[in-house]
Amino acid sequence: MSDLSAGATVALIARREITERTRERAFKITTGVTLLIVVGAIIAIKIFGGGPTTYDVGVGPGQQAVAQVLVAQARQSDTKIQLTELPDAAAARDGLNGGDLDLALVDGKLVVKKDLPAELRSLASYASQQVQAQQTLGDAGVDGATIGKALSPAPPTVQTLEKIDPDRSTRQAVAFIAVILLYGQLISYGITVANGVVEEKSTRVVEILLATVRPRRLLAGKVLGVGAIGLVQLLLIAAVGVATGLATGTFSLSGGVVGIIVQVLVWFVLGYTFYAVLYAAGGATVSRQEDLPNATNLLTFLVVGSFFAAIYASNAAGSTVATVLSYVPPFSALVMPIRYAAGDSTWWEVLVAMGLLIVATAALLSLAARIYENAVLRTGAPTGWRKALRSTSD
Repeated sequence: MSDLSAGATVALIARREITERTRERAFKITTGVTLLIVVGAIIAIKIFGGGPTTYDVGVGPGQQAVAQVLVAQARQSDTKIQLTELPDAAAARDGLNGGDLDLALVDGKLVVKKDLPAELRSLASYASQQVQAQQTLGDAGVDGATIGKALSPAPPTVQTLEKIDPDRSTRQAVAFIAVILLYGQLISYGITVANGVVEEKSTRVVEILLATVRPRRLLAGKVLGVGAIGLVQLLLIAAVGVATGLATGTFSLSGGVVGIIVQVLVWFVLGYTFYAVLYAAGGATVSRQEDLPNATNLLTFLVVGSFFAAIYASNAAGSTVATVLSYVPPFSALVMPIRYAAGDSTWWEVLVAMGLLIVATAALLSLAARIYENAVLRTGAPTGWRKALRSTSD
């Protein structure tokens, strides 16, 4: 065995993993593609996901009063109205048929090509009714000031029972993208660890390594090295994503957004450690890459199930199911960030969930290490997990 200390041995193996993995072409391509996807997604959100809705409205002769009320009402509902003066009904038909207009106000009518969006229909109908009411009251001899007061009452005061969080939607969007990335990192780097174990076992490199290194130190170094790559890659993706978001104005770097990013990075470390030791154990039970899916399919299903739980939580963050799963390892790694972003959990709840995942990982660590230690030198047919738990002398 090596005369190096345990820490030095683990660090040496970790450096070996980092050097080998980062030189691989697949790693470089995956990193580049992921960065492009993140940048593209943020730009798409900026282009298609924000800003007021704009409608093009044609205004025929004598319809200016309706148009003015329409524009005034649209401002209050975060809707933009683009007005176009029309000389006659024929021009209105041409504009509608050509797709230049969404609506035309002609001869006291609301003219559309086929259908009218519900929002625009409501605004235009209200504007038309307001003008008709003004005309009716004016014809009845009611003075203009009274008409204006009657038709434009002060809006009611809105009182909220809960504090309004202006950053909630931004946090949720950032958290959802971050959880998708986290899911990808957990499953890809967990499988990377398993593939590395099988590769060393099939080529008998592991026999050479174990001649000088204890099995548990080899396992720890491999998990640490691959995890360091995943964390650095995730940090790079986060930095590029934040820079793109700030540059495009898609979101601002508020305390809530920073908190989500930091939390996801911590969840990666905890979630990766949980899965990586189990994937390594699964990889140690087989000698061929073809047998690896069967040895790790339950772990993969667990990661995928956690991701679907996170998707469910994004639509029902306050539900009982989402609340329970946000504490249950390893679902918590993907579900808790979603609940926190939605404002349905606090920092102390996040810390409790992290603590539970740490305890679960510690409980599994010895189990996984024993499976790895007992199975990594066994060649031939796949070794069952139960058999691998027995001593090597069995």
